[in-house]
Amino acid sequence: MTNIQKILTQTLKKLPHIFLEKLIAKKLNAAGVSNFDKAAAKFLEHALSGSKENFSWDNGEKPVRKVAIAVTDEELADIERDVMVFMKDKLPEVIRKTAEKSAKELVVALKKKWPEQSDWEQATILIFRDNLETRWGKGLGLLRMLLSICREIGAENLKRQRRSKRKTHSHLRDVLFRLHARACQVTAEIISLLESGFADGAMARWRTLYEIGVVATVIADRGEEMVERYVMHQFVEAKSAMDEYARCSPLLGYKPISKRESAKIVRDYDAILAKYGKEFGSPYGWAAHHLNRKKPIFSDLESAAGRAAMRTYYKMASYNVHASAKGVFFRLSHLDSSVIIAGASNAGLTEPGQNTAITLTAITSLLFGRPWKFEDIVVLQTLAEIRDEIPGTLYRAERKLERDDARHRKQNRVRKRSAA
Repeated sequence: MTNIQKILTQTLKKLPHIFLEKLIAKKLNAAGVSNFDKAAAKFLEHALSGSKENFSWDNGEKPVRKVAIAVTDEELADIERDVMVFMKDKLPEVIRKTAEKSAKELVVALKKKWPEQSDWEQATILIFRDNLETRWGKGLGLLRMLLSICREIGAENLKRQRRSKRKTHSHLRDVLFRLHARACQVTAEIISLLESGFADGAMARWRTLYEIGVVATVIADRGEEMVERYVMHQFVEAKSAMDEYARCSPLLGYKPISKRESAKIVRDYDAILAKYGKEFGSPYGWAAHHLNRKKPIFSDLESAAGRAAMRTYYKMASYNVHASAKGVFFRLSHLDSSVIIAGASNAGLTEPGQNTAITLTAITSLLFGRPWKFEDIVVLQTLAEIRDEIPGTLYRAERKLERDDARHRKQNRVRKRSAA
């Protein structure tokens, strides 16, 4: 693509010469000169060189004859006008067609080369992941173990719930199981990102896991009445989504929501506000009554859940969610801030790994009813043992990486000084 741009730039610079060459060729043709196109190119080259000698051209004709041509000021003015017209009216279309043709040719070339390139990239990824596993595998293995145990706990508690002979259905238990299942799924996503060397992406997904944990804790602490509000808040979210869709759909060219569907959403929304009050219509309105806040925000939920100390990590995770300047310049995966990484890195796994272990364990503990049985205490203590081992294991791997990197940089500096 760079070569095409270079050729285009050079051609545009020569555009007046091209028009002038055509004019000279026309005059030579009128004078009966054979091979006038080649003669015109050579003549123009001679004229632009600044030489004052007569121009001679051997086209094989006998006898040799003299030809005189003249370019008037009016013709030069015409050339200047023609160049301007071409630049304004014809050049954009020429560029568009050339770009389309070049793009198609490039796609064909890329597709032809892609199988080989893909094999190389896949091999590189496998080598990278093997090296990452060698360095971080112990900590990641513990995190995988923790997730597996938490899944088993969720499945076993769900079976126990379904076998229960209680006549009344517990919305709280149902919501906690659903939140726990989602937490396990998000944890699996985090582990996948860590295994692939995307610490910043893992931290961003931990942000979601943390939000699940805060919501689950607030709900579990306040029982059935709050969980009912949480479930009913779906109608508020449906109304908000409908309003947003109505605003965006014309711009996207999408069909509007049917009148019947939109009317039902509005009816449900009005009914739920009539039941719980207008404060219920805010994003976290389901918690407004119990937290005694007209429009509670997430930090209110954090405080209610006893998670205020994690706010700093939550803000760090937010850098990787939003397009803020801090998120651009602060990266967990960068050992050297002067280096810009556009792919995977084997650095920065400690924070997302340890935070995931802490949060998943906290969410899982909410599945155990009170008072705890002896076997529940054993299981929870087992989770705590594994959870507490993960941060130190990951930190030791990180410190070794930093030492290895520092040694590697020192060796490079020595080699450069020796080469100089």
